[in-house]
Amino acid sequence: MKKIKVSSLPFKDVLNDIAEALEISVSESCSEFSLELPKNIGEGSIKGINFDTGLGILIYDCTFSLDFEICFSVDKVHPLKYIYALEGEVNHSFERETNSHKIETYKSAIVASSEHHGHILNFKANQKTTIVSLEIDRKVFKERMLCEMSNLNAQLKDLFLDVEASKKFYHAGHYSLRFQELFEALDKFEEKRLVRKMFLEGKASEIFVNQILDFEDDIKADADKTILRKSEIEAIKKATSFIHENIKDPITIKMLSRKVGLNPNKLQEGFKYLYKSSINEYLNDYRMTLAMQYLKNTEKSISEICYAIGLSSRSYFSKTFKNRYNILPSAIRKTD
Repeated sequence: MKKIKVSSLPFKDVLNDIAEALEISVSESCSEFSLELPKNIGEGSIKGINFDTGLGILIYDCTFSLDFEICFSVDKVHPLKYIYALEGEVNHSFERETNSHKIETYKSAIVASSEHHGHILNFKANQKTTIVSLEIDRKVFKERMLCEMSNLNAQLKDLFLDVEASKKFYHAGHYSLRFQELFEALDKFEEKRLVRKMFLEGKASEIFVNQILDFEDDIKADADKTILRKSEIEAIKKATSFIHENIKDPITIKMLSRKVGLNPNKLQEGFKYLYKSSINEYLNDYRMTLAMQYLKNTEKSISEICYAIGLSSRSYFSKTFKNRYNILPSAIRKTD
């Protein structure tokens, strides 16, 4: 394992410490600092930028050729961190503690060390790892945003106002779909200098705000949660497969919810995200698509088709089919 120690802030000095330990150089463009890993360590980059608002973004996009540990040990209050695993995983632990927290793909963590204690990040060898860390200097942030924090959730308000780091804090979750779009924008934006710096600062603020919304949703009862997480998309796809495989049977939102383990609010949100329609709209659309295939490619009667797509009323079927295709199902075979 390769271990290095970072004993500096802000990111300019963080990257300089890492570069010095790896015997490489750091490049800079309009206060955005970056380094490329040397071949004996792996491949990829680490980039960081701080903003006057107290926010900063540190991005690890690396494949280390050996287990790699970074110990952030500075004799001052460390920034509050929002850590997101876009790909691969990272293990986080507080300095001087043995317990660690695994942050896997699609997961996130809000992390604050106590007093002047630092953080340790461990990266696995031979694993593509992309980590975004939004870092918040709480003292600067408080000076600029004290009034705006008055309506925050009590836990978050206490966390942001704890500028002396009297308590440690750790909250794990799954980041929402909105973050996926933010991270993709960070990766694809290629403008330079002033435009890039302002763009990155805007995205840092969006990440900050969306994490507040995610946290407030996290602490609700399961039945009341509404924000769909990236990790829950597979459950939506599972619900879709269930519909396709059981279309001849009665299907309700409550049934789908139990089947895939998501509450109805999240289930509806997932269908709107993937298919731009509600669950019932998707059901009806799939039934009519299937009905058209049966009409064109089989000898099934209208009654048999109704049964095959889970409808009991021929009149309802004909009305719905005509609304979709502007033609009655009985007319399809006449035109053929």
